[in-house]
Amino acid sequence: MLKDPFEVKRIRIPIENSKSSPNLIPSQSHRRMVGCICEPEADSINWLELEKGDPVQCYCGHWFKLVNYEDYFNMTNQ
Repeated sequence: MLKDPFEVKRIRIPIENSKSSPNLIPSQSHRRMVGCICEPEADSINWLELEKGDPVQCYCGHWFKLVNYEDYFNMTNQ
């Protein structure tokens, strides 16, 4: 059973990430909107539309990649 069935849980992202090692975002959908709070003091959210496939870079430099849950759990439990 999924602990976050509506995919609204806030995910803390590591400071270091790259196109070859992006932040993995799990989703059952082929497309998902993700908000990036680029700096702790930021008062706005940068919204990105992710699609399964290639990683996407936010304006602040963070990389995100949309993956299905099975791939997410396999990659994060290594």
